[in-house]
Amino acid sequence: MDLPSNLINSVIKEGAVFYFRTNKINSDEPHYFIVISNIDNKIIALSCCTSQYDTILKYIKRNKYPVSTIADIDYNNYDFLKNPTFINCNGKIEFEYNEFVNKHLKDEKGEVNKGDFKKIVVGMLNSPDIEEEFKEILKLKKL
Repeated sequence: MDLPSNLINSVIKEGAVFYFRTNKINSDEPHYFIVISNIDNKIIALSCCTSQYDTILKYIKRNKYPVSTIADIDYNNYDFLKNPTFINCNGKIEFEYNEFVNKHLKDEKGEVNKGDFKKIVVGMLNSPDIEEEFKEILKLKKL
């Protein structure tokens, strides 16, 4: 049964959190991913969550990124998170829309609040590695 696109998009929205395994990151373990943007129902841009703060901090220092490109999510505010959670805002993971819907729609776990979503967007805007075209999309978000 095909779901209507408005119902699908009510799940794949900014701040929605999904939990799944993907070969697009260097890990065999499932991770939480936060939807940053559903771009015209063609591409889904996600941020990957981790509990490995020291690893992110070393990466950021080694590459001379601003520390403001680390976003922290207070896991105490979310039933689905069990550990302190951080996001390296110097990158994003993209999925083709239909591929994401077919593989991961069932993996939805909840959503982050507006304050935590804003931290991620601000971190991406501060990153020298996020493309200007995507930053323009981010600037249009109502935060």
